[in-house]
This record gives sequence, C-alpha cells and structure tokens, in this order.
Amino acid sequence: MAALSGLAALRSGRRLWKLPARPSSGLPGCWLRRGYIVGRAESPPTFGLLFDIDGVLVRGHRVIPAALEAFGKLLNSQGQLRVPVVFVTNAGNILQHSKAQELSGLLGCKVDPDQVILSHSPMKLFLQCHNKRMLVSGQGPLVENARARGWVVQQWHLLLENLRTLAVSPVCLTVPVWHCSWRELQYMLEFLRPLMSGPLPKVLVVKPGLYRLGKSPPLSYTPARDFFLGSSVRGHSLTTLWSMALEHPRNDFPAIEGILLLGEPVRWETNLQLIMDVLLSNGNPGTGLGTVPYPHLPVLASNMDLLWMAEAKMPRFGHGTFLLCLEAIYRKVTGKELKYEGLMGKPSILTYQYAEDVIRQQAERRGWSAPIRKLYAIGDNPVSDVYGANLYNQHLQMAKRGEGECGTGGQQKRRPSATQSCASILVCTGIHSSQDPGSEGAQLPFHGHRDFSFSPELLKASHVVDDVDEAVQLVFRQEGWA
Repeated sequence: MAALSGLAALRSGRRLWKLPARPSSGLPGCWLRRGYIVGRAESPPTFGLLFDIDGVLVRGHRVIPAALEAFGKLLNSQGQLRVPVVFVTNAGNILQHSKAQELSGLLGCKVDPDQVILSHSPMKLFLQCHNKRMLVSGQGPLVENARARGWVVQQWHLLLENLRTLAVSPVCLTVPVWHCSWRELQYMLEFLRPLMSGPLPKVLVVKPGLYRLGKSPPLSYTPARDFFLGSSVRGHSLTTLWSMALEHPRNDFPAIEGILLLGEPVRWETNLQLIMDVLLSNGNPGTGLGTVPYPHLPVLASNMDLLWMAEAKMPRFGHGTFLLCLEAIYRKVTGKELKYEGLMGKPSILTYQYAEDVIRQQAERRGWSAPIRKLYAIGDNPVSDVYGANLYNQHLQMAKRGEGECGTGGQQKRRPSATQSCASILVCTGIHSSQDPGSEGAQLPFHGHRDFSFSPELLKASHVVDDVDEAVQLVFRQEGWA
C-alpha cells in the first residue's frame, strides 16, 4: 500500500493546502486568510486539537450544549480560533463543504472545508488507484466524494442507488443489473423513467446480465431468460424484444479494476452481492463464475466503526458492521481472507498522519511560527478515537526512537514529524458513558476491525472527562493556557 507517496507532495506545498495570502486592508500588521486574522497579542500555540463530531459535538443534528461552551473558550475576541483545530469524523456520506457549513451553524464559528477530515479523505494519497475503474459503494454524494478523492467519475463507477445522478446521457444508459430483487428493479426502473418513452414494464425479472435501455433502437438485452410482464415496452412487442436480445447480446461492459467502500450503503444485500460479483469474477461479473482470482482486485475502505451514536438511545450499525459482513461472506465462499489495499478512518495511523498535516498547514496559514509539538484527540468511542490516538502516539514514540514506521502496512517512510505526542481524551456524551460497566478495555469485547490487533493498553484513554467543555479546559491547563 504505497499510499504515502502522496504525502511528500502534500507536504511540499501542493495547492491542495497553500494558497497565497493577502494583506487585510485596515488591519496593519495582520494578514487575512480564509477568514482568519493573525494578531500579535497571544503567543502562538504549540498544540492542536482533533475533535470527533458525532457523540462529542453533536448527537444527530442537535448540538451538545457543552460544545458551545467549549468553542466559546477556543475563540478569541475577533471570533477566530486561538489554536489549530480539525474535525476528524468517520462519517463519509456527506461533502466536506456541507459538513463545514453544518458545523459553522451549530458551533457559531467559521469552519473551513479543509478543517473537516472525512473517513475517506486520505484516499487522495492512493495515487496508484486514481487511474483505475472502480466500483463505488456507500450512500449520499458518492459521485462528488469519489471525484474529490481523485477519481474521474463515469457512469459505470456507481451502484444502483445513484441512478438519478447517473442518468445524464440522452441516448443510452448502461446499468449493471446483477441478481437484483424485484423491488430493487422497480426502484431502478422508476429512476430510468425519464430516459424511456412509452410505458414501463410493471415487473422485470432477470437473470444476471447487462442491459442497455435507451431512447433509440435497437434495444439490446442479454438473452438469458428475460421476461417482461406487459404487452409491449415502448411500442416493441415481446417477440421483437426477444429477437433483439438474441441478435444483440451485451458483452462490452468495461472491466472493473477495484472497489471503493466509502461507507455503509442503504440496501446492504444489493451492495454485498454486487461487490462479491466483482471480486469473484475479477471485475467481469457478466462473464459468469470461473476460477476465483486471488489475490483479488484492490479494495479501499474507509470507516471501520462497528457502532456509532445518533439521536437514538441505542448505538447504530456503522460501516465496520458492513465490512464484517463482507469479510465473512468472502471467507465462507472462497476459504480465503479479504485483503484491503488501504483502510482509512480512525483508528488508522494514516488518518492521524493526514490530520497532523492539516493541523500544520493551518498553523502556517495563521502565521504561527512555533512547531506543533502535541496533539489532543477528543472523542467518545474507545475503539476508534482512543485506540487511534494511542496507536498514533505509540507510532510517534517509535519514530523518535528510530524504530521505523508501523501501522497500516506498505506505507513509504515519511519525513520526521515535529509532533512529539498525541493524547487521547474520552468524553461521556456518546458511545462511552460514565455509567458503562468496567473501566478496563480488557473487560469489554473488542469492537475494532479485524486488521487491528487487540491491545488493552491502547483502549485506555489518557484522560476521561464528562464532556467536550471539560476536555478543552483540561487541555488549556495542560498547556498553561488556563
């Protein structure tokens, strides 16, 4: 996984991060940069804050009151952040700028899109996969997120739930329809209605194959026991359609070269089936099952959270649960383990390295000359937030001792970091509660991903506080800012 080949470019000042600053009129001695005002009254910070979002700052779409108190302390008299801050979330079904706007409204301070790190943000660094044709699984703005991570999105990259976005061609639309249920096909046909003239079939029953539905004949269907219930489709009799199917089979669907798992989908069964089809057929699901390839196509996945907290009283299934299902199915069918080209999101070391770069770049934009020596990661989930921060702290200590890289495997060495430590702060407003039985990680089941070994010491937070306001107060006392 040569993911960090992109980190050197990120650090060398790619335009991803550095844009020219300009003097602020009427504010001598200050610089204006994306809403930040750099003054000389306060000594520059030598620490940065990494905030989880769900369960720390918000529950669902409701802000936690302690978050407002905390950010009241983090803002200076001009309403600007006094320290570099990033929001590191394992969510991936939203756009960065949308999340930044949401946080700005909830917290009462300006949040820039580049301060928001989604679970799949580090996929930008997997340059070796950006020229591959990928199958994308997830929900929300899949097209925009895949494009933002470096892929050129075309119609065959997407699963059925994005057909509304896919329907851009006035002539024809190619759709993978593999093992879809009757209800899913009804759902698909409703999205295809604008592309078709004449009545739609009431029910379409298919055997696995690829189908082209377009405005201009000839229509072509895979001749594999296709049945249309209805007298005609767009003026073509069933006999004519069957003849077309025999004469014009579809066999030119481009091979898929990898899989992006951006988050839990809406219809798990469909996505699990399609992903397995692609893995077992080496990217050619229309050709049928042959010898199962191994190693299989590259798989990039983000967000390993088994559970997460929203407005409901009980935890919700996260993408980690979906990955668990996929891994179990693949192992049962093939007898082999599903391998990942990259795993992103907390607790991955790659995500914390990425966050550290954003913190450093933010400090440089503000004109803070002192290096960032310490990171504080504030979260509510012991398995993702605490484990990840402690794992990264362990990584930093090993780097200081010259023991080399550790973590997600296959990464290229990165230049030494100025950051010396990363402290984990656990709050009790989300997944973790002060009423939870057992205070030691070893007494609780390990909810982490299969590829992250169980280490009880990594589940123990550096500090445990009631809420994020207490967490900020703790950081200020630690740094002498109280």
